[in-house]
This record gives sequence, C-alpha cells and structure tokens, in this order.
Amino acid sequence: MTLTLNKSIGATHLNKKTGVPWSEPEANIPYGAIVQHVGADGRNERFTYMSELYRCPADVLASALDGGKIPQEEQATAAKAVQEPGPRSNPAPAFTLKFEQLAAGTYSITRAKVPGGWLVANGATGLTFYPDPEHSWNGLSI
Repeated sequence: MTLTLNKSIGATHLNKKTGVPWSEPEANIPYGAIVQHVGADGRNERFTYMSELYRCPADVLASALDGGKIPQEEQATAAKAVQEPGPRSNPAPAFTLKFEQLAAGTYSITRAKVPGGWLVANGATGLTFYPDPEHSWNGLSI
C-alpha cells in the first residue's frame, strides 16, 4: 500500500534480503516521501522508500500519516492477493533446514547438515559453509 508522509521521520535502514539492520546511523525519511508499506515487525513497521527497506516504531510512522492510521495486515494481504495471478497449480514443496545448537560458550552457534558439509550459523548475523562430505565433524573445536 502506498503512503505519503506528512512530516519527516527517522528510520533504520535494513538489508533487503535478510531484514537485518545496516550498521549506519538512522536515516531521515523526508516530508512528502512516498513509501510502500510492507508490514508489521513486532512493534515496528517496515516500508520501502526509494527501493530500499526501512523500519521504524509504529507510533512514529503513524504520527507521519494523515489520520494516523497504519494499514492493517488484512488490507495489505488483500492488496497482494489482487495483484497476484490466479491460484497456482503446483505449489513449491516446503523444505526446512534442521539446525542443531553447538556448545560455544556465550555464542549462539548452530549447524545444519547439507550436501557436502555443514551450514554453520552465528545467530542471525553470520553464515558459512564447512566442507565435510562424510559429515564426520562432531561439532567440537580442534
């Protein structure tokens, strides 16, 4: 849903693919900016401005909109349904990675078995591939 701001607001710039905040100061979204509402993210609202993804507290975004109303999830979902073509005949199968927690002190390290080795994740910020075709790594460090 397209929205127009009636005042400038501060927002956090997010990575489009991961949704993780960039490590940069808060961006100024100017008065009169046209933004596309993406949806809620906890107490924050996500939106795009000039093809970049941002988030800000819901009350900040509401204060910059005429009437102070943020579109409801149902309205956003209905708008997407109108834009999408008819029902898909062959929906893609759902696959999930099964991550297991590793004992890594205060770090949140997990791993998932994949063809040719392991995907190792550090919380929500880091991901690497560890080659181990036989999957013989027991999760311990050397």
